[in-house]
Amino acid sequence: MELSTNLKVRLINSNVKTVLLYEAEMWRTTANILRRVQVFINNCLRKKLNVS
Repeated sequence: MELSTNLKVRLINSNVKTVLLYEAEMWRTTANILRRVQVFINNCLRKKLNVS
């Protein structure tokens, strides 16, 4: 059974983002940290969606 693209994106956003950003309010948020988090999320999406 193949999941739709929309569902894959929603799963990444709900699961990976949640775990990754757990207790993030305690971090000293810098532009570099935000960029690195977004890069990681983008990499997860690329792998899940088979996009290079």
